[in-house]
Amino acid sequence: NQRWIIGHMTEHFLPEDLFEELLAQVRTNDALDQEKLRYVHMLTRKAMEETEIEIIFQGIAFSNLALESDIDFFDQKIHLTLQQRERYIRHILEMCTTRKNLHFRLLYESPISDFRYDVAQSIFLSGGIAYLRLNTEHGRNNLAVLNHPDMKMVFEQFFDTLWDEKNGMILSDQEEICSYIREMIHRIGIIASVREHTTLSSSEQWTEMAD
Repeated sequence: NQRWIIGHMTEHFLPEDLFEELLAQVRTNDALDQEKLRYVHMLTRKAMEETEIEIIFQGIAFSNLALESDIDFFDQKIHLTLQQRERYIRHILEMCTTRKNLHFRLLYESPISDFRYDVAQSIFLSGGIAYLRLNTEHGRNNLAVLNHPDMKMVFEQFFDTLWDEKNGMILSDQEEICSYIREMIHRIGIIASVREHTTLSSSEQWTEMAD
């Protein structure tokens, strides 16, 4: 009974090669070494291959990644290059089109207007443990376990309300969701083109000044 609301991007959706790249960047310690992270990643990957999971992506999770480049990598914020961001989002697109056990919805905007411009959190619900992955400024110790039955019930009802929403705030059609994801990939391409053009222009100006 896995149900997730993704408000900011996490390590759950990393392709294997990109996971290894980021693992090489992360600072580890005795409590959380690289082999343990690989084991957790393997379990997550296996679950996403074999388990029925309902996933609601908030649109802001995609746009923030495209523009601001950070993901939550096991409770540490990791900066992704433009090329890495594109690979990450393309992997989500591949899952959306090929994984029959993963059921997606896409939420255009925050369902609570007061928090529309706040940094969105991620919620992971299951028949066992349920928890929030917070997304605060310092980016550490951001796990909040929902261990009270009443609190867990509130978040489950919140998920069900979003999943069944019929007022046009959420996309459920697979092709429309994939189209939205492709648009995010296109935005990253535009950013890359602008940066390349700016770099070339600056280089040409320095050459002219030197001449």
